Amino acid sequence: MVRIILLASVFLIALSGCTAPPSSQDAESEIRRLEALWTKAEIAKDAATVGTLLADDFVYVDPDGNPMSAREDLSGIGDPDFRVESYGVSGLKVRVYGDMAIVTGVETLKHASYAGQDLSGRYRMVTVWVRRSGAWKAEHAQETLIKE
Repeated sequence: MVRIILLASVFLIALSGCTAPPSSQDAESEIRRLEALWTKAEIAKDAATVGTLLADDFVYVDPDGNPMSAREDLSGIGDPDFRVESYGVSGLKVRVYGDMAIVTGVETLKHASYAGQDLSGRYRMVTVWVRRSGAWKAEHAQETLIKE
């Protein structure tokens, strides 16, 4: 009997050191935090911070349907011709599927331009996040202009 109690105690002590995988609610909170960080970094033209959020094989598809690599997307953020005074996100929905999350929402850009082209408007957005080695990275992002 003493042996069974001793074995059960050792087993419980071993289990107490194990951590449960993050819940989908924890993952959702983290993704929301990363999305907010991304928005703030874009307004500040902080390509370095945005770069920490992107996977090496990240692909961005712009409103015209043109795919860009992470490097190409980041160069646009730091470009002096890129200007945005107001950048808001509304209706953000995060759906977590294990180590993958899909984010949808609406971005509103005011007084935004790139190389003289007006970018102001509302855009439907989607971002795909993947968790690798415990860290969430954006794998894909796409924006589509909402015609009003």
